[in-house]
Amino acid sequence: MKTLRGLLPTLLAVVFAALPAPAQLELRIAGPPAGGAVRLTVLDSLGVQSVLEGSTDLRNWQPLATNTVPAPSFTLTAAWPHPVGYFRVRRTSGYGWVIFGNRVPEAFIDAPVILPLDPRPGQPLGPGGPLQGPAFLAQLAAAGRVIVDPVPFLTGTNAGYIESRAIRVPTDDGQDGGSATLTMLAWAAEFGASYVEAVQRFAGFHGTSANLTVATGLTEAEAAPMVGLQRFILTMPLGYDWR
Repeated sequence: MKTLRGLLPTLLAVVFAALPAPAQLELRIAGPPAGGAVRLTVLDSLGVQSVLEGSTDLRNWQPLATNTVPAPSFTLTAAWPHPVGYFRVRRTSGYGWVIFGNRVPEAFIDAPVILPLDPRPGQPLGPGGPLQGPAFLAQLAAAGRVIVDPVPFLTGTNAGYIESRAIRVPTDDGQDGGSATLTMLAWAAEFGASYVEAVQRFAGFHGTSANLTVATGLTEAEAAPMVGLQRFILTMPLGYDWR
């Protein structure tokens, strides 16, 4: 951790909190202050949730502002001179890397997503089977929050699976490379652009895996597979008995 001093006449310390490149967390100050105000901008290459804190003695810190929605930057405009005198920025949680994929042979993961029966006229699955193609989508949730844009299912002999990819997820214990609680989500694309939207339609054709806890990797190269992931099925429309 490194401290910078400047912006006369009031002493101000700006503390940089850094992670190994390329993930950087930085606080920038627009100065010298003009119009009795100063702009404090948080820049985060990870684009995750951060908090700006202030202190009068470099020992006791109080939150001043936070980006309630994870984003690569946010700005606080404060009165100047500021009574705090010292500022720092930090992430509010830790992150790790996992492999978002439901077929990873080297990790003994084989968890296709199934539609047991498709009652809709003219649908390609007919009597049901593994989800295939862009008509079905998947997302990943960490600690109950969706963190991945929708991805389509594969086709042919790869039906029921998505293309595996390394992604960064928030950890449960707030430590980089810690454990994360993950859930795979799937639904029929015609009922919504996201899993949440599909559920809100109350039309069925959506489902989730059981929650599983994964020990994440510190870097993308160390991304951990979702060991323990099991196959699951999509729900049918309310009142439809597919048995």
